Amino acid sequence: MPKTIISLKKGIPKTKRSWEELVSLGLNLREDKDKTQWQLGDLSLQVEKDYSADSLGKFSVEIGINKTTLATYRTCSGFYPKKTRDEFASLGHSFFQTAMRNNSLEEARAWLTVAHDNSWSCEGLRLEMDDKKDETETKKMDKMFLAIYKIIETVVKKFKKSQSASPGKFPNTVYLVSMIEKLKESLNKTVIELRKKK
Repeated sequence: MPKTIISLKKGIPKTKRSWEELVSLGLNLREDKDKTQWQLGDLSLQVEKDYSADSLGKFSVEIGINKTTLATYRTCSGFYPKKTRDEFASLGHSFFQTAMRNNSLEEARAWLTVAHDNSWSCEGLRLEMDDKKDETETKKMDKMFLAIYKIIETVVKKFKKSQSASPGKFPNTVYLVSMIEKLKESLNKTVIELRKKK
């Protein structure tokens, strides 16, 4: 049993502890918790390997830990090699869970590095990742709207060209061009509104 837990088994001491001592004990307990989460994740991987993926539920009931919690620990353990875990050992297990949302070990390591170097909280890491995701989605949306806009412009030019080459041959072309122009204006307004919301 970790020494931190043993030192707390006697209950709250009658004498006041220093802030530094309390923080040190808290950090030790958090480290013990992180180690336990990694160990449970590794153990869950072993259970599934030796007894099938369906065995995790039975295992969770037998050890009294929620199956979803064990599955999260297992996924995290399977995602990060020991070398990465050791490299960022000062970060809590929750940092690793948050950073793996990108499904890329390289990206997760980059986020862990930034979180470590900037002394972010796990919530800070999550917020930064969300901001980056929003920024990426905005860029994708801009590219999509630009592509649609270019298609509309090309269609309008072709219709106008065909109309001027053969006036009266395609009577609905004028109406169609006006509808496409309205669509183009609507698209512009939508892009402007979406950018205002960001």
